[in-house]
Amino acid sequence: MDAQEFKRALKNINTPRKVMHAGSLHYLDPIREKYVPATPEEEVRQKILQYLMKVLRVPKQAISVEYLLSKAGIDSKNRADIVVWYYEPNDGYWYALGVIECKAPDVDIMTEDVKEQVFGYADDLLVDYVVVVNGVYSCCWLYDNRDGYKNLLKKLPEYQKMIDKDVEFDDYYKTPERFKFEELEANKYNLINERSILGEKTNPDHLTFLTNLYDCLILDKNEMPKGKYRYFELVEDYGVRYLKVGNSSGGKYVGYYRSFKVRKNGQEFFMNISIFDYGSESKDHNILTVSSDSKGKNHNSLQYSLKKVGKIGNAFHFIHKGNLTCGKWGACKISEFKEFLTKKAPFLLKNGKIDLGTINNNRLLCMNDAEIVKFIENILSYALIRDEYRDLVDAKKRKEQSYLLKLTTPKISLIP
Repeated sequence: MDAQEFKRALKNINTPRKVMHAGSLHYLDPIREKYVPATPEEEVRQKILQYLMKVLRVPKQAISVEYLLSKAGIDSKNRADIVVWYYEPNDGYWYALGVIECKAPDVDIMTEDVKEQVFGYADDLLVDYVVVVNGVYSCCWLYDNRDGYKNLLKKLPEYQKMIDKDVEFDDYYKTPERFKFEELEANKYNLINERSILGEKTNPDHLTFLTNLYDCLILDKNEMPKGKYRYFELVEDYGVRYLKVGNSSGGKYVGYYRSFKVRKNGQEFFMNISIFDYGSESKDHNILTVSSDSKGKNHNSLQYSLKKVGKIGNAFHFIHKGNLTCGKWGACKISEFKEFLTKKAPFLLKNGKIDLGTINNNRLLCMNDAEIVKFIENILSYALIRDEYRDLVDAKKRKEQSYLLKLTTPKISLIP
């Protein structure tokens, strides 16, 4: 963030009170729980600690100060100023999420020496976020340790958004130029070789279309029209966000999504669409995923296997069987789900099949294109209905479970 915005952000942040200790002014550090000399650099560090806890809602136990890298098994005597951690419940470990380097106000934080220092810590700790501050200026990057790729962010997001990688890029970030339609065929392997979006076994007959569709979602500057659609209201085509969304098997889809602000039953929330390689090297197993934060945290609502897209000439047909899993209750009956779908959104059914739309790959696809608008409407509606049905099944199963528990619980007489 720029200097003025950063100053405003820190203006109301108070450092711990300075006290005399061992003959000089000290702060009582809330993380290290010890007295530290009140130097100009330490004042910056203390303000940032308060900012992390009070503004960004980072739990105290998720912060380390002057973290010795050797504690992470790194052969180094260096210490990182501040490390932010997150807990991964799937394996029970804490992982480094971000590293913050604090400098005194008179230090230029954009010198190569400073950046080399903090990105060195980032490489060692395998973090996603790198921040340098001096109390006047700050710079924050989203960092990819695999290839050193970094994007400047407007600011460090709140803690949960850090974990979800729900970030805003700085204005300097330029959206890459799209291929022209006549260039798509010659560049159809771009999503495999250059951008690592699709798997190597992707059907070659689908590549040109999938490149067109992906670039429409991620690179197109046109917007899907706002307004009331048949099953929801589109508040805003929010554009592209970088997110981390979990799936039911414990995996994560991390990358760029096209996000939509949606309103349904008086509630407003994000729905997100993107395309990913499912991770199978031996199969054509790419997916189009639809996620939602309607329950407070992004969850995967629909995972559509793109190898199932039907192709006739230039027309690509998105048909779905209706299979879905309802959490711990396992697979749902397709026939019962289709009955529910018939009542909720009969426009998604055609000749007994769930028809999500047809897209002709005969021009450059855009977000305000009629076929794309209909497809997005259908696939968002379908994802919403799948979530509704899961909630219905969950409530029904819990009620049945509670009833059975009452039947099998022995009655205890209070009369001796």
